[in-house]
Amino acid sequence: MNKELEDYYVERFKMFETKGWKDLMEDLRRAADSTNRLDGVTVDTLMFKQGELSVLRWMLSMKEMSETVFDELTTPKDEPEE
Repeated sequence: MNKELEDYYVERFKMFETKGWKDLMEDLRRAADSTNRLDGVTVDTLMFKQGELSVLRWMLSMKEMSETVFDELTTPKDEPEE
């Protein structure tokens, strides 16, 4: 992994440990719970709610996605036998 990519992940992991990030995740979980209801939804608002949930789920899974990709990038690959 090159230094620039490594620095990117180091800074991202630092961000995940901050109180601000944890507070944001809690706010997003509440927003997702509120948005993930069909009460009062019309045909016109259904697609908007779907997009909103997509973004909320992406943000809520960012830490896990980053950890998975970082592990894949830093785990040595088995060399094929010749």
